[in-house]
Amino acid sequence: AALGLDSGREESRIGPSAFDIGPDGSVVLLDQVNRRLVVLRHGARPVHAPIEFAGGEGDLAVGGDGTVYVLDSSARPLVRAFTAAGAPIAATRLAEPTADMIRLGPSGPLVHSYPSEMWLPTGPGRPPFTPPRQLASAQPARNALSGVGVVVHASPSEVKLALVHGDRVEHAWLLHSGTSFGEVQLAEPYGDGMVVVVRLWNEKHAEFRVLRL
Repeated sequence: AALGLDSGREESRIGPSAFDIGPDGSVVLLDQVNRRLVVLRHGARPVHAPIEFAGGEGDLAVGGDGTVYVLDSSARPLVRAFTAAGAPIAATRLAEPTADMIRLGPSGPLVHSYPSEMWLPTGPGRPPFTPPRQLASAQPARNALSGVGVVVHASPSEVKLALVHGDRVEHAWLLHSGTSFGEVQLAEPYGDGMVVVVRLWNEKHAEFRVLRL
């Protein structure tokens, strides 16, 4: 009943790659190593729900109705939708060859893709959006649940962040660091600004910083 995999003392540990909070307050984990969802509720035993999952680290987002959207970042990425019990609902291929994040927007799941670095909507319906419709509706900003667009541009030397409405920039920030930036783990509207989690690293150390902007 363990999560993830520890394959040996000299091997790196592979843990669950993503989690989200369900509408009932439960924590839903993507235990991608064991190809299952794990639902944790206060005072109850964990519930393990086997799912179809082809490979990669993957990502997960839970809708307001409890639907679990899983980014299966295998050789040809796709988005799978499941009930909280792991029953399959629908699946759709992505229009681009690589993707790393799935988030919920006002109109359903959005996937961050490469090489365009656009957010592709895959749709909450049955059936979900086809690849041509995803491309036709793609946006450079991620539409957050609050209705504002979030834009992130990161490089090792700086991180640019903005909140936008349509083509109008409402707020923007430029982050600098004495050490190199890695990935931006989180960038979400919060109050009158944003909460951002960034990774900083050098050849000997790495750490995460939580910033309130």
